[in-house]
Amino acid sequence: MSKVIPPKLKLKILARDNYLCRYCGKDGFESFESWCYIDVDHFDPTLPDTEINNENNLATACRFCNSQKGDKGFRTIQEARAFLVQRRIEKFKEFQMRKKEIRG
Repeated sequence: MSKVIPPKLKLKILARDNYLCRYCGKDGFESFESWCYIDVDHFDPTLPDTEINNENNLATACRFCNSQKGDKGFRTIQEARAFLVQRRIEKFKEFQMRKKEIRG
């Protein structure tokens, strides 16, 4: 399955979504670092090659949401958001625990 998104299509999707992560709302223009970590995600990566890069299957995503969603397919954007909110809570708890272990 070819998951490469052509550069022109990627820019079109980023502009369509106003550089905002469709999952958590992170603003890709908040800072240079945010801009570096905003990308385009295949909402349903299990679609056939002929449909994988359909604009309706592409969503702007921040690095965290894109990496945590991975190759999971969801029926709706709301379902994906709910999953990612829970993952963010879990990862934040892990962050706090590790920081306390290392730095006290």
